[in-house]
Amino acid sequence: MTTTAPPERMRFVLSAKVYSYLVRHADAIRVLSSGLEHHPDDPVLLRHRGEFHLTVRAYRPAIEDLVRAAAGIEGRPDQIDPYQAQLLPLLERALLAPHEPVPEPELVSPEALEPLRGAYVGSLASSVWYHLALARFLDGDFVGAARDFEVAADGAALPDTRVAAVNWGYLAHRRAGDRRAADALLATVATDAPLAEASYGDNLAVYRGEREPGEPSGRRDRSWVTRAYGNAAFCWLEGDRERAGELLDAVLAVGDTTSFAHIAALETRTWTD
Repeated sequence: MTTTAPPERMRFVLSAKVYSYLVRHADAIRVLSSGLEHHPDDPVLLRHRGEFHLTVRAYRPAIEDLVRAAAGIEGRPDQIDPYQAQLLPLLERALLAPHEPVPEPELVSPEALEPLRGAYVGSLASSVWYHLALARFLDGDFVGAARDFEVAADGAALPDTRVAAVNWGYLAHRRAGDRRAADALLATVATDAPLAEASYGDNLAVYRGEREPGEPSGRRDRSWVTRAYGNAAFCWLEGDRERAGELLDAVLAVGDTTSFAHIAALETRTWTD
């Protein structure tokens, strides 16, 4: 009697990512849940399912998945956490050469990171902690979020993911009432950090007082939404609730419902003193 080996975990990730690009996150979660039946407690599958739970605002399931993923990566070598630009060639290979194994992401090393400089890409460890922190932030656990964003920032493989974690970590510390910790975290990022995507760096300039908070210029794409939300949250924390409300409305009007800034804008609408 012959037995068929279960699909490799990366095939489940690729399938789920295709559904997410089509904004079918329930199907992405279903595919990853199927993958976890074949690969129980796999941190890569849990990391992605946690993110998709987050995208549909299921914060508690997201936290549960990402806590399990964090436990699963403890003591293991870190690996590249590929984003769309790196995943699409893997998807093409999986479709055109279905009998060949889908390669696993490379382990984090200077050699593996060098060709990725100038791209927005993270490591598995920093992505697990980043999304766990974001789930806590959106669920209202600002102390826990601030702690986990610091872990994500410390473990970031490249500047963009570090700056993203510091951006949210600053807001989490401020929302938790600890401005000193927020400013200390902000000071860990150089003002001239080289970034592939400028939106979070622009936010840090606002938090430092180098730029006046307000509605960003430019095309209203995802980068604009990210910057506008950072400005809105900063205005709220500084006590300018009228301007914060206007900016939150502008973020929501763009309609980029799967962006974390859009989701955060929805939750920020519920903040109270």
